[in-house]
Amino acid sequence: MSWRTTRAAARVDRESRQTAVIDLGSNSWRVVVFTYSPRRWWKRTDELYETVRIGAGLAATGRLSEEAIRRGMETLVVFERFCRAHGLEPDDVHPIATSAIRDASNRDEFLARAHEATELKIEVLSAHGPA
Repeated sequence: MSWRTTRAAARVDRESRQTAVIDLGSNSWRVVVFTYSPRRWWKRTDELYETVRIGAGLAATGRLSEEAIRRGMETLVVFERFCRAHGLEPDDVHPIATSAIRDASNRDEFLARAHEATELKIEVLSAHGPA
């Protein structure tokens, strides 16, 4: 354990909070839980990683395959349970979808199925960045 981890752990107090970010990439997905004290400190508390390959076959068809969507739904459910085990409410979890989901012609179908399977509110990043 590093001295930074030890110092941050010693600071966990009633002011500390948790949040999670879920990166829904084209190949791999990751959920990272952070503990923080607003304007004071933060630390990575826990994380999970899964090779979902949501973009497999996208270049050829322009669509997310049924198999890839199924893998994605299974992983989203696991990630949601992982966040709940950390005491996080859905509003404390920030799933972010990148190019594969954004560019898929069946993106809306994927997002609807994710909404049915979980309480997570997925944000799809713009290809052009912030305005």
